[in-house]
Amino acid sequence: MSMGPHEPLYRGIIYLDEQYAQEISENYEWEETEMDFVFTKVDVSGLEGPWYSSEKFSEELAKYTYETFDYVVFNGKELVFSLKTH
Repeated sequence: MSMGPHEPLYRGIIYLDEQYAQEISENYEWEETEMDFVFTKVDVSGLEGPWYSSEKFSEELAKYTYETFDYVVFNGKELVFSLKTH
C-alpha cells in the first residue's frame, strides 16, 4: 500500500488577458450556470459572476491535461477549474 493521496484534486483560477478572454468568449457556446466555490486554500472572495460553462471548451482543455474536469467556468475574464486525476 502506498502513502499519499490516490486521487489528487486540483483547483485554481486562471486570470486571462483581455484579448484571450474575448477570443474564447466568441469562439465557444457558453451557458450560464450557478456556482458556489468551495476552496480551502484559494481566495475566491474577489471573483464575481455570472458564471458560464462550455462543454466544448472543457473537452478541448482536457486534451492538454489528459484528465477530465469536474468543472471549468468562465466569467468573461477568469477561468475557475476543478479536476481530479485518476
